[in-house]
Formats: sequence, structure tokens, C-alpha cells
Amino acid sequence: PVLRTHTTKNPEAERRIWKFPKPYFEAMRAAFSLRYALIPYIYSAARQCYDTGLPLCRPLYYAWPDTEEAYQHTGEYLFGDDLLVAPVTEPASAFSGCSELQVWIPPGQWVNWFTDEVYDGPALVPLQVPLNEIPLFARAGAIIPAGEAAQRSATPGPLVLHVFTGDAGKTVLYEDDGISDGYASGNFARTKITRANEGTRCNITIAAAEGPYAEKLPVRDVELRLHAFFPDQPGSSVQCNGQPVPQRTGDEKSGWWFDPEQVQFVIRLPQMDPRKAAEITIDTGYAGGAGVPVRRGLRGRIQAVRDVEAMLGISPPKEVPGAAAVRAEFDQCKSLDRAAVASALAWNMTMKRLREAQLSNTERSRALVRLLGLVPRVRLTPATNGTGAVLHVALGLERADALLGVPNWSAEVRFDPPHHLELPPADDLRFERVAVTRTLSKDIAIAGPSSAQTDVLRGAINVRLNDTTLDVPIDMVVLPSINRWWLVGPFDAPMQDRLQTVFPPERKLDLAAEYTGKGDAPIRWQRVERTITPDSDLTDEFFVEFHKYFGQLYYDAVAYGLTYLESPREMDASLAFGSDDGIVIWLNGKEVHRHDVGRAYTPRQDRVAIHLNEGVNTLMVKISQGGGMWGFGMHVETPDGAPLPEVRVLLDKPVEGEKPAPDEKSGS
Repeated sequence: PVLRTHTTKNPEAERRIWKFPKPYFEAMRAAFSLRYALIPYIYSAARQCYDTGLPLCRPLYYAWPDTEEAYQHTGEYLFGDDLLVAPVTEPASAFSGCSELQVWIPPGQWVNWFTDEVYDGPALVPLQVPLNEIPLFARAGAIIPAGEAAQRSATPGPLVLHVFTGDAGKTVLYEDDGISDGYASGNFARTKITRANEGTRCNITIAAAEGPYAEKLPVRDVELRLHAFFPDQPGSSVQCNGQPVPQRTGDEKSGWWFDPEQVQFVIRLPQMDPRKAAEITIDTGYAGGAGVPVRRGLRGRIQAVRDVEAMLGISPPKEVPGAAAVRAEFDQCKSLDRAAVASALAWNMTMKRLREAQLSNTERSRALVRLLGLVPRVRLTPATNGTGAVLHVALGLERADALLGVPNWSAEVRFDPPHHLELPPADDLRFERVAVTRTLSKDIAIAGPSSAQTDVLRGAINVRLNDTTLDVPIDMVVLPSINRWWLVGPFDAPMQDRLQTVFPPERKLDLAAEYTGKGDAPIRWQRVERTITPDSDLTDEFFVEFHKYFGQLYYDAVAYGLTYLESPREMDASLAFGSDDGIVIWLNGKEVHRHDVGRAYTPRQDRVAIHLNEGVNTLMVKISQGGGMWGFGMHVETPDGAPLPEVRVLLDKPVEGEKPAPDEKSGS
């Protein structure tokens, strides 16, 4: 599949990941490295696609055609047979720094690749996703063939098998020369890899490679990485073909060890001949190979403690369990149960330190959100009766099982007074107390004006867990952008002089006038307003698509938009906008911006400073069209980009005969 960082033709979009700030660069580089490490899995799935036509990226309903949710969660997909992906496609929370998702887990058990949390499906689960993670899940029992992180797919290295907790699993590793078309005539090799539990033992079998290309496969190191299940004690036996595998204590090429950073049990077997079968046996010390529940999510819990310690500059003393102490317990292999208990103690000790620390409410709340894995989901949808809206608020705890002595929780929503919307009474903003393992959810009815005026819902969700309280901010722009315009066009404008040619609306503004448009067709000003339907996204901007309002596709043309901004006072402001293609802007008859360009549309591509007079201000735009899409979207904001809901957008004003002030560009 294609791997790239850019998704727009905008020439100003930065494509080089090393030009981004360090945290973003490191996250993107890690994602690239993971993709390259997964090449053996991807290449094997690509062969399956070649043989069967089954795509590498599959909608969920391919696997669960009789499950309604499989059709509803269109952003998720299966990546090959054993990986589930729920991509982050929305901005991270400015408060927590994490993306806050609700992910549908399909039937069966699935293991989070980054946290080792095990989920039982079907279920809708809250997921807190830091910048350096991807919502990636492996099917329980899966064996994912991979390699080490590399800059090129052809880089030689060990075969790495990621083995996930579960009852059984299997995969087939496909290999060919990667260069010629010999794969089409049978010149390839396949290696079957299976895993099964027998009592307290986990048996992993790597069969001998089969096929003509097997003879060309080189001997190689094989590394097994066990996710979310571990031998109970370091003395547990690990064998390969009946021979004991020793613990690695130094730089030995073979052996087993615990990886404290990845929280994984690792077995390295050197110089394995792929033409010979290998049987690896791991005595886990417990039946089923699944491990005790407290070990599930151990990796994610340690990372959460480490993130909070870094956030607050905490360096706990040796006698206080912290992330470093937990990793040390794990690394020393004294007992996996002991490491798991230490992680729970460190987690709850961090909770206690946060309650006692001299922190601002914002600092404490931000740290608690990360530690708890608190996932707030706030959505605004149109009311079904066609009047007002409904605010859907849901709160989930990703790490509720780690809370000690906290049986339930509750919350309430508090709002600042909005400009145009009407809020319900305070009693309607309180949640019923429920168990911490359940989601807090509430639908709040909000009345609003019939006109599409921008507003801001600003406030906080106050969450209470026994003696711990925290505030999660709400800052939602409702109906952003200018949502009502007068439009006229298209005017015929060849490419070389699209924006330079002066058309009648620039000379005299007359909403009752009739003009000669493209192809000598008569054109008039038409009123366009944002339409709100039951499936409208009330937080999305209004994109004015000229083809939609003019009835067909036009090329080599220009069109005009006009609206009125009523400001309660004289103020400095800004216009944030995107256009396809070029754009000219006049405010109160004075040209304030001109950009003659051919480009695809992106929201907020440009920003220009403006000054609004008290009262009504006339805003007119001119948009050029070469080919393809044609339109624009525009926002009135403060100079630093905050919304300005106090500025009202008007159309019903007596404007006939009004003239824009002269300016040198228009020639009037």
C-alpha cells in the first residue's frame, strides 16, 4: 500500500517529516519504522490478495456480514487477516494531548499492539491514543511475522514473530526474490507457523518452508516476542526442538530475556535453517497461556505513569513505586506477578501524589485524564424535531480496573453563557452515578436560533471519583464559518485574466441587477444559506460549492459572493479562508487581499487581518475557476484565530444601489 505523509495538492503543505517539531517527527518516524517492520506480514497478505482477490485493507463487514455495527464503523478496517486498525482522523484534544476515540471491537478477543490491553468483543470501548501510538489491534492468538525496523524493505535481518495471548493461532509467511516475476510461475516459498496451548505450555511450531524458492532462503535468526502473556517465573522452561534455551545475561546471540521498555518476553534463536522445522515450547506456569488479568494492559499502565511523571517533573524516590521501579522489577525477572502488582501500586501511588501535590486545577486534571485513560466524547447533532440541537456527552475510563477502592463515579456539565444558544436548567446537566466500569453518558437538549449564526459552547465536565475530582474542558465552535451569502456567476474569464478582469459587481453593487454570464446566459444574485439536516455536522464549516448552486460544471470562470457582518463595536479581526482557485476580498469597498493561484481547496489556507466598523460591514469575494472543484469557505475570527460569535452575519439589509468605496485594483 501507498505510504506518504501528504494528502493535498497544496504546495504549502510540508511533506518532509524531519521538518516537523520533534515530537511529531519522532511519532511519524516510529510509524514509518513499524510499517517497514511489518513488511513480512504485508507481503504475505499481498500474495493472498494476488491469489484470492481479497484486499489487504478490508471493511469490517467482509468478516462480519451479519453484524450491523460492522457497517456503521466505516473508519475501521482489517489489515490482512489478523490486524484491526481504527485510524485517528480527528485532532488530538488540546487539553490531554491525546486523541479520544470510541472504537468498535469486533467479536472475539483483540489485543492493543501498544498497550497489551485485551478487549472482549463485540463492544464499543473508550480509547485514549497518545501521539506516539496507533489504534492497532491483533486478533487474540495471532502470530504476526515481522522484521526489525529498517529504512528499506530489502534490509536483511531476523524474522520477528509477534505472538499474542490467546488459545490458538496460525499464519503463513510468504517469500520470493522480491525482484522478478518468478512469483507468477511458482518460484516462491511458504512457511506455516502455528501456536497452540497444552496445559501450562505454549507450543509454537515453525514448519519447514515449502516451494521452489525454499532452497534459496538463507539461514536466519528468529526472534519471538510475546505480547500480554509471559512465563510465570524466570525459572520456567523455554525449549527449542527439545533443547533448553538459556536466559541471556549479556550479549549472547541466543537466549531469552524480558524487554522492560516493550514489556515483552523475548526469545532469540540464531541461525535457524528455514528448510527445517522448529518447535518452541514455553512453560508459562498457568493454563491457557493468557496470564492473570492484572497483567493485561501492563505496558499501557506503565507508560501512563511514566507520561504523568514526565508531565509534572516527578522523580519518585526509590521507596515510592514509580514507572522506573516497575520497569526494574520487570527487567530483573524476579516475578511477573510482582511486576504487575508493582505497576498497580505505582499507578495508585501516582493518583495519591496528584491529589496531594501543589498543582493548579488544570495541571492536576490534565495529569489525571492521562493516568485514568479518561476518554470524553462530546458531539453535537441537530435535534430530530428540527429545532435546536442535542449535545451527546459520554465519558469512559480506559483503566477503570486499576482503580482501588473506587466503586462508582459521577459528573456534571457546567457551561459559560453562549451568545445565541439556550441552555437547559442545571438539573438536566447532571449524570447519574454508575460503576466505574460503565460509561457515563447523557444527551442534553439545547435550544437555538433558527438562523445559522456561529456560537461557542464553552464550559467543563466536572468528574468525581470518591475524593478525586477533575475538570475536562469543553470548547466547541457551533456552526463555524460564514453560513450565508449572496452569489452571482459564472462570468466568462479565460485563464490568463481571471482575477484581473473587472466585472459589473465590482463597479456597482446591485442585488436586483441581471448580468450576462458565461455563454451569454442571464445571471442574477441568488441567496444561499447553510442548510441543516438531521445528519449535518454542526461543527463543520460551510463550504460554498459553486457547481452545486450554478447547476453544472464550469471552467475558466469567476463568481462573486457577498454578505454583511454586523459588529457590536469597532474591532480588529481576521478572515480565515480557503479557496479553489484564486481569491480577491473587499471589505467596505476596499481590497484587503488578492491571491491569484490555481489550487485545491483546504480549510483555512490563508488568513488576512481586517478592521470591522461598528455596525454593518460589507464583505465581497471574487473566486476564480480553472478546472475541477470550485468554491470557498470563510471564517470571521479574532486576530489570533478565536471565533467571534458576537459578529452576526446578515443578508436581509437594504443594499440596492450601494457602491463599494473606490480602490485602485478595481479601477472604479
